[in-house]
Amino acid sequence: MLVNSSIDRGCGKRKAGGLYACVSQSPGGMPLEHFIVDPPVRWMSGPFRGVQLHTRADGIVDMIMWVGEEHYPFPSDFAEEGRTHGFSKRIPLGSESDYSNLTPYQSRLILVHPKAVVSGAYVLREGNHVAGVSPTIDRPQPDTIGKCTHPPRRALSDPPCTFATWDLSALRSHNRVHEVEIAEGEETAHIKTPSVDYFVHLPDKGTVLDTHETTALLPGIFLALPWSHFEYVSEEATLPQLVADKLGNNLAVTAVTPT
Repeated sequence: MLVNSSIDRGCGKRKAGGLYACVSQSPGGMPLEHFIVDPPVRWMSGPFRGVQLHTRADGIVDMIMWVGEEHYPFPSDFAEEGRTHGFSKRIPLGSESDYSNLTPYQSRLILVHPKAVVSGAYVLREGNHVAGVSPTIDRPQPDTIGKCTHPPRRALSDPPCTFATWDLSALRSHNRVHEVEIAEGEETAHIKTPSVDYFVHLPDKGTVLDTHETTALLPGIFLALPWSHFEYVSEEATLPQLVADKLGNNLAVTAVTPT
């Protein structure tokens, strides 16, 4: 199933001549929450462009990509866009690019966001719910899918909770691609992005992440998705031989789509 290529995503419309690594929606498939990495894995190597290919111990090759906060101010913006429209990340076609060793549905698209790790203390509004997307959030357990068990009130010694970044996204409304609307008396915030609207629980009004915001929210891996296919955007509905050579056997799982 192809992803939705007609929308304005947080990073804009897809470009002609671009090759995109995609994760399609599957009817009856696992919920998005199953693929959230919780707690997040701290990323220590700094921001990067393009794709980093990583070979696991079992020989499966993964793609690691950076999600820029200028287009997706919070991890939830990227995740909720993908939940609604499918995931699509443009990948480079440079001379050293080689995507022939990827394996559909076994290779993962691993996403890093600069605000995935909450290193400061926080208090989320407490009630008959758990921290996360309104009204409840599911998280993967070893053998089942269950609710996030991280407490709404976090001490500095507690592990960070990826799902808490959904609620914390209601704290800032200055970015034009991440608008926050809060109705008086409501316990949820309405988040608006170029591609999707979603609701989150409000953090407690007294929430303070840290004295210095730069140390409160840190880069980390927050999402690991099963890569499904490539899509090449072409006005002529053709796939150049240069691109086909970089795909190898994965040419069979590559679709050519219009702009």
